[in-house]
Amino acid sequence: MNPLKLLEPDERERYDYLQDVFEEEFGQTHLAFHVSGILVYELLNLLAACKYLFDEYGFPESEDT
Repeated sequence: MNPLKLLEPDERERYDYLQDVFEEEFGQTHLAFHVSGILVYELLNLLAACKYLFDEYGFPESEDT
């Protein structure tokens, strides 16, 4: 089962953002996690750890603002 299919649209956007940042800023670690098969697991952990910050700063921004 693919755990990414269980994410809500906002969570998926946040996940994609974290993956992009992780790949750009920590390329070697991103590659190592991908090769070892733990990338999705670790990004989901990071998503959970950052949930408060995303909520606090309104990421992703709604189109209403």
